[in-house]
Amino acid sequence: ESKTKTTIRLLTFNVNSVSTVLQYYPMTRIPSSMRNLNTLFNWLEADIICLQELKISNPIISSQHGILSDYKCFLTLPKLKKNYSGVGIYVKKSLPIKVVKAEEGITGFLPVNNTSINNYKIIENSYRTSDSLSIGGYENLDIIFDNDIERALALDSQGRCIITEFNNGLIVIGCYIPANSIFSEEGLLFKMQYFKLIFQRIDNFQKAGKTVILMGDLNVCKDIIDREESLQVANKYFSNNTGNDIDPQLNYEFIKEKPERFFFNQQLMNSNFKIENNYKGSLLDSTRYIHPDRRKMYTCWNTLTNARSVNYGSRLDYILISKKHKNNILSSDILPEIQGSDHCPVFSDFLVSFENEILAEDKPLKFECKTFYKLINRDIMKMFGTK
Repeated sequence: ESKTKTTIRLLTFNVNSVSTVLQYYPMTRIPSSMRNLNTLFNWLEADIICLQELKISNPIISSQHGILSDYKCFLTLPKLKKNYSGVGIYVKKSLPIKVVKAEEGITGFLPVNNTSINNYKIIENSYRTSDSLSIGGYENLDIIFDNDIERALALDSQGRCIITEFNNGLIVIGCYIPANSIFSEEGLLFKMQYFKLIFQRIDNFQKAGKTVILMGDLNVCKDIIDREESLQVANKYFSNNTGNDIDPQLNYEFIKEKPERFFFNQQLMNSNFKIENNYKGSLLDSTRYIHPDRRKMYTCWNTLTNARSVNYGSRLDYILISKKHKNNILSSDILPEIQGSDHCPVFSDFLVSFENEILAEDKPLKFECKTFYKLINRDIMKMFGTK
């Protein structure tokens, strides 16, 4: 069969408010009338983009965030809390591979229509019950939230995850893992359940023969070299720690310090801390794969302390790729020159193959932004002379 290969650029960016990010470099270099996501994505030469922390609320999704001339758009927003969280996946329309299914959330219990989830008993159509829309891969998820559907919906109510499936067997998951920044026990439980759901679902997809890409703000550091504060503490106590070599024992201690770091490392092929019986190692941290020892490759900085100017940060943003495709990762890096958020973008250039067939016309998908949120394109409104 004739397979064609093409390179796609994957890009993840926690924008910390989609409306303000467009007011900073590089968008400041162009006239304000052209400052929009479509211009930004084209400028970054990105094909599949995942944005996190959109911070827009349902009634004010304007067409500027949901209808882009060159990109298909999928958005998940918190069901209850406004102006918080929110994840978007944008896919270039000219790509030779096409999205055939898109699912909101990670558990499969969210309704396929944009309806309330206050009473889960009256959700008629969820992704799990809708064969034509479901991406599948729900095995062994329910044990993670003790078969409690209300808990599953609570985990899925914060606008944190979108799953897209392409017609070449590629699955791209965009997500924003909870931070638990106040270090509460409930916050840690929520975060760990979320992590486990994502990686269990990825396991299921990979067992079914799919290629999986997970990208987003995962709110976890893989190694001690991914967190400046920990490195500086280590240097204080271990003065022999010079040069590029980190004592492996020091790194083990760093990873064991937090359950999410430990769990995350068991999922990665390029982990430095593998524990027998726990280790799965089915995904590759693409940026570390290209730059295995690079220091100060941070993606997030505290804005209150002006930490970015001295690069005192952490690496929390990742593009993880099924390990069997490691040779398809052509390049990957951070883009710290892009301003406007407390994070910077991360990209990976990835070789995908697809069958050389003539594709049918793209039908709008149910979870596509303009359909799901019933958006009206502003340009059409202009034709009718309305503001």
